[in-house]
Amino acid sequence: MFVDNHDNARFLNGNGNHTVFKSALAFALLAEGVPFTYYGSEQGFAGGNDPFNREPLWNNFDTGSDIYHFLGKLNAARQAVKPWNGVQYEKYVTDNFYAFSRGSMLACFTNQSDNDVSYVVPNSGFS
Repeated sequence: MFVDNHDNARFLNGNGNHTVFKSALAFALLAEGVPFTYYGSEQGFAGGNDPFNREPLWNNFDTGSDIYHFLGKLNAARQAVKPWNGVQYEKYVTDNFYAFSRGSMLACFTNQSDNDVSYVVPNSGFS
């Protein structure tokens, strides 16, 4: 499970929206599969096709970046809940919203770039 890799332009190269990027990163870290975060994603690197997607990390490393902090919090939640010990159950799906549970974690994702998007999810067997 990954969003960026060394063979393609980075996610943010074609779409500079950090909200949607964070949703994609969260999905990769929480869904079933082995998560992989390509170096520089936590920095918001937006390089194009190879070799421009291989920006030097150590010259640009910023522990204060928004995505760096987001991934730190997400990884702390993963360590606390250990969702990999639970089965993934799809809970709700629309064209722009997806929710699943895994263990005691409920994960909700959107592909909308607006931070004010809201959904009313019917209680259909959430546990």
